This record gives sequence, structure tokens and C-alpha cells, in this order.
Amino acid sequence: MQPINVAVIGSGFMGGAHVDGLRRIPGVNVVAIASIDRPRAEELAASYGIPHVFEDWREILDHPE
Repeated sequence: MQPINVAVIGSGFMGGAHVDGLRRIPGVNVVAIASIDRPRAEELAASYGIPHVFEDWREILDHPE
């Protein structure tokens, strides 16, 4: 099975819950998070080792991962 890269939009309670749940699925890599609250998104990304943070979810669509 080929790994799947995903992005999460939102860094609030549900964004964190989604990141936590997605990390537990074999073959799924959370590679980006987008949130208008950049400091909170950066904190969440640092906690889970998510390499990319965006303020606008549309930027994710142009990202190669």
C-alpha cells in the first residue's frame, strides 16, 4: 500500500483531534496544517512533527506533497 499524505484544515480542538486520529492510521502521513491562527497551527505542527503550516488552506492545493 502506498502512503497517503493528508492536510488538516483548522488547529482548534477538532483539528487536533483529526491530526491525532489520522496519525494512528497506518500509511497516512499528516504533512500540512492550515489555520487562520498561525501560532496555534505552528504549536500543533511542532507537537506532531507536521512539516508544513499555512494560514490559507488554498495554499495546500499548490503544495506538491
